[in-house]
Amino acid sequence: MLSARAFRPYRSPARRFTDDELRRVTVPTQLVLAARTTLMRPGRALARARRLLPLRHGEIVPGIGHAIPLEAPELVTDRVLGFVDRTAGQV
Repeated sequence: MLSARAFRPYRSPARRFTDDELRRVTVPTQLVLAARTTLMRPGRALARARRLLPLRHGEIVPGIGHAIPLEAPELVTDRVLGFVDRTAGQV
């Protein structure tokens, strides 16, 4: 808790992509969001991605915080490899 309260980033936070920037993405996209993140609203982010991206797969993982690769490495590996298999040759 102490480190979380005292943490001060050395750079400004990443800016949000505009709708026009997201519309320009043309490659198949997969989005895996954490349900317990406090950095964004996962439901709103997924809905926005569905509207603006060539989204092939999108999900919100329940019970996971923002560090999905650290909290659920097997899930991430499974999703990435499955996505690559399903979309190979489509780009």
